[in-house]
Amino acid sequence: MLLKDNIDTKNLPTTAGSRALLASNPKQDAPLVRQLRAAGAVILGKTNLSEWANFRSTTATSGWSGVGAQTNNPYVLDRNPCGSSSGSGAAVAASLSQVAIGTRPTARSCARAPRTATSASSRRSAWSAASASCRSRTSRTPLDRSGGNVIDVAITLSALSGRPNNYVSSAILGRANSLRGARIACGRCRHRPERRQGHAVHCGHSSQAGATVVNVVPANQDTIGNDELPALLTEFKHDLNAYLATRPGVPQTLADLITFDQQDPVELSKFGQELFLQAEAAPPETDPTYQMERATATSLAQHSIDDLISADHLDAIIAPTNGPALGHQLRDR
Repeated sequence: MLLKDNIDTKNLPTTAGSRALLASNPKQDAPLVRQLRAAGAVILGKTNLSEWANFRSTTATSGWSGVGAQTNNPYVLDRNPCGSSSGSGAAVAASLSQVAIGTRPTARSCARAPRTATSASSRRSAWSAASASCRSRTSRTPLDRSGGNVIDVAITLSALSGRPNNYVSSAILGRANSLRGARIACGRCRHRPERRQGHAVHCGHSSQAGATVVNVVPANQDTIGNDELPALLTEFKHDLNAYLATRPGVPQTLADLITFDQQDPVELSKFGQELFLQAEAAPPETDPTYQMERATATSLAQHSIDDLISADHLDAIIAPTNGPALGHQLRDR
């Protein structure tokens, strides 16, 4: 398998796509890497990503990093693979590995991407702090080819969860018995028409496979979004500084990274570092406003899912799909 380049590996570089982290490797594997190795996984290498998991600039191009340059969609090379885990999605779509690990799903390279929860204890050393600090939106994500073998994903999830048989048994059972008796929620899509069309197709397939499809509307999404970014900016600086302290030989603070980027010939050649600057100016975690924003965003996000599942006795929720792959933005810059 392949690993996104913000997941710590002691024998391979881990850069989050930033040239600032090329000077030294992490001292140890991330917990999830240790779990995968213990289960027999062969780590082939690292995959490119949107630099700092797409948390450096408000105008970043998806799939570009200073280390790996632009990730292309393997099906249409002048199209964007989309998603901060672009390299992981493109790798499995191009059959470079059976499975790749990302930290958020990639959208347009035709990769299957179930999402899993991440414990607070493993988050700090699981991957570089650019992704780790985005506490409310980051998950470890096994990817395999759409239309490929879902058993590969089930095996990977089992290794990561510590429950060796649960996911594999469920995958085999699901294949044999289809979706009879399952209650599947289809959230309302508020995006472009082509996304609504794709979402409707998936919901229709679930119904044809025997599932009861329940239409739902998650609550409080605007409130969650308004409170999330300010909280993430505070957490980014706090967690990134803590992470960098474990990497001798590289910039030791967010302020140092900002200075490195300003002096580097590549890092700011395509877009800026507005989010870095906002994070550097953000209040500390002791700030009452931050604490209120984090508590509100976390509580409402949890309830928006848990309440739906409980109220409608759901087995799964289908999220809206994306539309056709976008053309690369870099050509216009």
